Amino acid sequence: MKFNDDDHFVDDEERENRKRSRVFGAIAFALFFVAVGCALVTVFVYFTNNWTLAIMLVGFMMLYMTWMGWLAGRKADDKDV
Repeated sequence: MKFNDDDHFVDDEERENRKRSRVFGAIAFALFFVAVGCALVTVFVYFTNNWTLAIMLVGFMMLYMTWMGWLAGRKADDKDV
C-alpha cells in the first residue's frame, strides 16, 4: 500500500497517470519552447537579413530568460544572495 504526503492511499494506476501527465507536459513545454524560438528567429531574420545574427540573438535571449526563470523559481532556502 502506498500513501502520498496527505496520508491518502494512491494506487499504481493513479501514479502511472500522474507520471504520464508529467512526461506529456514536459514534451509539450519543450515543443512550445522550440516553436517560440523558431518564430523569433524568423522575425529577427526579417529585420536583420542575417541568419547567424538572428540565431545568436534568439539563443542568447532564450538562454538568459531560462536562467532568470530558474533563479526566480528556486525555493527561498536555496538562494545564495
